[in-house]
This record gives sequence, C-alpha cells and structure tokens, in this order.
Amino acid sequence: FSLTSWGNSTPAEILDDHRATLAQAIEAERAPPAAEQIARSTEATLSYAETDLAILDWNGAILFDAEPDDILTLLQHANLELLQLRILDQELDEILDHADESLAALTRARVWPTFASRRMMQRLATAQTDSAVRFEGVNNAIKLMGNQYLARFYRLAAARLDLQAWQGSVQRKLEATESLYDKMSDSVATHRLELLEWVIIVLIAVSIVLPFTPWYH
Repeated sequence: FSLTSWGNSTPAEILDDHRATLAQAIEAERAPPAAEQIARSTEATLSYAETDLAILDWNGAILFDAEPDDILTLLQHANLELLQLRILDQELDEILDHADESLAALTRARVWPTFASRRMMQRLATAQTDSAVRFEGVNNAIKLMGNQYLARFYRLAAARLDLQAWQGSVQRKLEATESLYDKMSDSVATHRLELLEWVIIVLIAVSIVLPFTPWYH
C-alpha cells in the first residue's frame, strides 16, 4: 500500500495509533491478528525523515511517502529476485532428483560411452551453466551506489523476504550439480579407459596368435 497523503499526523503517530489495523492490512486478514503477530508484522520499519515511513513484511508493505517511486521500484526488484531464486531452486531440485538415474544410466552403458552419454552430459552442463549465469545476474542486477537510504531499504526488504536463505540454497545446489557433473564425467572417462584397455589386450592377443595361423603369409 502506497500512501502519498494522510492528514496532519506523522506516519510514526499513525503507526502507534493504528498498529493493529496496519498489521491486519499487511497480512491481508479479515480478523485482527494476535498481539504477537501485530508486533512482528510492524517491527521492520524505516524512515528517512519524519514525513515518511516504510513498514515491511513478507506478505506486504505500507509506504507513507509523498514520492514513493524509487521505493516501489526497489520492492518490485526484490520480489522479482525472490521469484527468480525460487525458480532456480526448483530447476536445480529437478536436476538433483534425477542424479541417481543419470549416474546409473552411465554406469549401465555397454557401448562406447561417448555416444551413450554425450547428450546427457550436454543437458546437465547447459542447465548448470544457465543456472549459474542467471544466479549471478540476479545478484548483480541492482547497484545502489551513493544512496545509503535506498541501500538500507533494500537490505531490509531482502531480510523480510529471506533472500539470503534462498541465495544460500541455490548456491549449495549449484555446487551439488557441479559435483554431479564431475562424477558423471569421471564415470565416462573411467568407462572409456576400461574399453581402451580391453581393445589393447585384444590387439596384443591378435598380434601374438596371428603369426601361427595358416593364412598369415
């Protein structure tokens, strides 16, 4: 909720007088929340002057600001960042959920592994690279140089949206997919070396036996 005019009272006075109503609006509840929930919903506040106030929570925000455009842009970015992180987290979950199947498919390969696993390795490498690039893009999309208030506001919004936890989750799963790719690559390389060893053994055996065959000369 973005309020650009609110009478003669200061935003801080409105918060003190109508804290329960503001918490109810933030939480989008028909009934007034409990006292503990009211305190939690309205505890994250930030002001630049006595004439403005921002109340932030995960479910919503209330802005008392005559010119809220910059703040609204930051809130939009924070929500988009949360959405991108949740999408990345889900996509990485899908990759890791099929990790056992992928490794088993490579282990069961009976033919030359390059042809059997090239497409699978390419899909994993593409997904991993795409996720890493998007993750870096999300983290580097906003630069708040020289405006300490906007930087503080963004940090507060990120904390209420729990962006740091989502970033940590995505980072751990990116590391897990990298480890998975390394294991798949090692499995393919080991299989290839085993086949080459058998080829060499067969060639040596043929070179030994061939001179004793009647058609050698």
